Amino acid sequence: MRSRTALLVALPVLAGLLTALPAQGSAPCSGSRETAHAVSFDGTPSSYRGAGCTIETGFLTGETHLRVEPDGTLVQQPAQTVPGVAGTGFVPGAPGPKPQTQITPAGFAVSRDGGKSFRYVEPAGVQWVASDGAIHVDAATGRLYYYALSPVVVPATGIPVEDQAPAGYAHLLTSDDGGHTWFNTQAPGYVESENPRFTSGPTPRGGDQPVPGERVAYWCGNTVLFAYGNRDCWRTLDGGHTWGFRSTMLRRGVPVHAQCGGSEEVFNASDGDYPSAGPDGALWTLVHCGGQTYLARSTDEALTFPILRKVPAADELRVDSRGKLYAVSLTGTKLLLRTSRDAGRTWSTAIDLVAPARRGAAVGQWAMALRGPGQVAVAYLTGHRGGGYDGSVTVARGSALVSATVHDGRSVLVTAPQQAKDDYIDLDVAPDGSAWASFYGDCGKLAACAASSPNPMAKAAVLLHVG
Repeated sequence: MRSRTALLVALPVLAGLLTALPAQGSAPCSGSRETAHAVSFDGTPSSYRGAGCTIETGFLTGETHLRVEPDGTLVQQPAQTVPGVAGTGFVPGAPGPKPQTQITPAGFAVSRDGGKSFRYVEPAGVQWVASDGAIHVDAATGRLYYYALSPVVVPATGIPVEDQAPAGYAHLLTSDDGGHTWFNTQAPGYVESENPRFTSGPTPRGGDQPVPGERVAYWCGNTVLFAYGNRDCWRTLDGGHTWGFRSTMLRRGVPVHAQCGGSEEVFNASDGDYPSAGPDGALWTLVHCGGQTYLARSTDEALTFPILRKVPAADELRVDSRGKLYAVSLTGTKLLLRTSRDAGRTWSTAIDLVAPARRGAAVGQWAMALRGPGQVAVAYLTGHRGGGYDGSVTVARGSALVSATVHDGRSVLVTAPQQAKDDYIDLDVAPDGSAWASFYGDCGKLAACAASSPNPMAKAAVLLHVG
C-alpha cells in the first residue's frame, strides 16, 4: 500500500458537461406549490411572504446530498439507475428483478434551470455506489468536489486497476471547469469511509498557499466502516488534483485531545464533528467526549485541532464570513439554534427552528446548512399523523424564519426509511438566500420507479425549495 503521507496524484477524465444558469430563488415554482409560513425569531407571526415548491428530479435516490453552485446550478447525488441483476451495475439488461439497493449504480441529477429539468451525469464517466457519498461546492470558486465509495462496474475507465477493489480507498473527484474534465484521486487506507465531508476556505495566516485561483480544501473521513477507527483529514492546495494527509482529528481508544482524559472521543457514521472553514482560514469543529461538548479550532490547515473551551451541547457547527458561529442541537422534538460572536465564549438564547405546525412531533433525520451571514437553514423529517414522515425546511430570511413542508403535510413524504440505504437527508443555501433540501420519498407513480417495481422500499428524489 502506498504511504499515506505521499501526495496523491489525480487522473484527468472527460465526462458530461455541467452548464448553468443564474439562481432561481424567485422564479415560478416548477413543481408543486407549498404553503410557506413565516415567524420572527421570537416565534411571533412575521409579515414576510415566503414561498415553497416541491420538485421531483425523476430519478431514484437513497442517502441523498444536494449542493447549489454559485451560478445557481443544482447538483443532487445520488441519481440512481437499476440496469443489472439485483440492482447492481453488473450484467446490464439481464432478466429478473432489479430492486434498488445500496450498490445501485448512481451519478448526479443536475439542473441548470431552477429545477424545471434534470439530466443524468456520471462523474468521470463512471457509475458509482450510491450510498455514503459526499459532495461540496466551494462558494468562492465554484469548484465541485465529490467523494465516492467505489465504482460499481469494474474495470472502470480512468482509475488504476489496483485502486478499484471494493472498499480500501477513498475516491476523491473534482471538476474545475463545470464538469468538462474530472480528476480522480484514490486515498488508500479507508474501508468504506461512511458519510465523510469536505470543507474549503481561504489560507490561514502563515499557512501554505494554494495555486493561483484555488482555495484550500479539506476532506475528512473515518477509516473503517462500523468500527470507525480514526477520523483523518487530508488537504489539497491545487483544487483536488493532489491531496496530502494532514492529521487524525478524532480517534477510537486513546483520545487525540488531552481534555478528554480517559474518555473516548465519540464519533460514528452520522455525527456532525467535521471542520467548517471560517473567513480567516481557521477550521472550527466540535469534539464530544466524557459527556461534554468542546469547541476546537485549527489554524494550521488541519495539522492540529486544539480544544478552546467547553460549549453548550450541539450536534452541528458552522461559521459564517464574519466569524459568527452557528450551533444546532436536536433536543427532544426541537432543533435549537445558538449563535456566538466571540469564538464560543458566550452564546445567544436558543431558537427552535422546527416549523410551528410541526412542533411536538418526533424529529427524525435532519441536516443543517449555512451560506452568508444569517443565512442558516435546516431540513428535517417529523412524524406524520397516522405514520411515516413529513419533510420540511426552515430557512432564515432577514428577521424571519420561513418554513414549508412537502405536500403541505397533507400526505406522507416517506412511509419508512430503509436502514443502510436511507440514512440521511441534506440541504444547501443558495446564493440568493433560499434553501434547497433533498429528501427521499415513496415512489408512487414516478416512471423511474417502474425499474425497481419488485422493491416496495424503492425511493424517489424529492426536492423542497423554500425562500
